[in-house]
Parts: sequence; structure tokens; C-alpha cells
Amino acid sequence: MNEDKRILKTKKNLKNTLLELLDEKSFEQVTVKEICERSATSRITFYTHFADKYELLDSIFQEYIASARNEYAELNKKNNPENNPIQNYCNLLESILNLCLVTIPFLNNTFPSDGSYINTSFYHYLYKYVEHRVERESQYLAYRYSVGRIASFLTYGFWGFITKCKEESVPIDEAKKQAMELLVSLLENNVLAKN
Repeated sequence: MNEDKRILKTKKNLKNTLLELLDEKSFEQVTVKEICERSATSRITFYTHFADKYELLDSIFQEYIASARNEYAELNKKNNPENNPIQNYCNLLESILNLCLVTIPFLNNTFPSDGSYINTSFYHYLYKYVEHRVERESQYLAYRYSVGRIASFLTYGFWGFITKCKEESVPIDEAKKQAMELLVSLLENNVLAKN
């Protein structure tokens, strides 16, 4: 069932308002009252659509992950018609890096281990997305490790790599290139897959 355009517009307004506030302060500091005041939405309307600010944030992350899925599919369609498993992983990494570094700017200076709700929630969604892709690739590659460990490595390991590159002032494009080279090297040398 499609939602009414007014409902979609209201939800979009609330999401955009939360994103604006996240440019100014941490998620923990943002209140529903602020979101409502800034978006010119009543609290009753807010609670009609979302149980709390956490559900609102989760809704935003679900949209972002859907966007990453679409980008991954487009990348595969464009540059991997042979369905090469290594290129599939490169496309997966590119869609993740674009999501984390371009689409969600408030994640640029964060790391999953900081324990904040925003990181815990986002990385949960990201991990599930990566785990699904790794599971699908298992039909082409016999893994040396469990799907869960490989998904964890790709989700957290590469984000840690990018975070360290930023700490060392490596330009983002160069960091992305190096992360891709590392992934290809791991796959080509059968570090993740069995010989």
C-alpha cells in the first residue's frame, strides 16, 4: 500500500531536519522537541509516524542501505557483466565507501567502537547488508572463513583502514584506491577464499 504524499512529505521533512541537526550536534544531544520545532511539525504528528528519534534515525539508515544496494547493482551492471566475484567485491566496497564517505557526511569522523547509538545502529545495518552480499558470493567462492567473519572484516576492517587514512591525512580518493587495492590483493591471493 502506497503512503499518502502528505505523509511522505512529512516523514521526509522530519528526516531532513534530523540530518541538519546532526551537522550541529551529536545524536545523543538531539531531542524530539528540537526536531519538531525545527521542522514545524507537531509532536503528535511526529509520534504518529515514529515511536522516537531512534526509529526516525533507523528509517534514514534503511534508506541509505537501499541506496547502497542500488548503487552496487548499477556498478555490477555497468562494469561486471561476466559476474566476476572479485569485481563483485570491488563494487561492494565502492558502494560502501561511497555510502560512508559521501552519502552520510556525519559519519566521516566516527568509528564503530565509540559506542554511540548512531554508530551502533548504522554499522548493524551495514553489517547485515555486507553479510547478505558475502553469502550470495559464496556460490562463486569457497570461503576459508565463515560468512560472518568475512562480513565483519569487510565492514569494520575497511572502515578502520579508511579512518586511519584520514588520521594520516591521506586524501579520500587515494584512501579509497588503496582500500580497493588491498581488497583485490586479498581476493587474488586466496586469503579469504580457499585455494
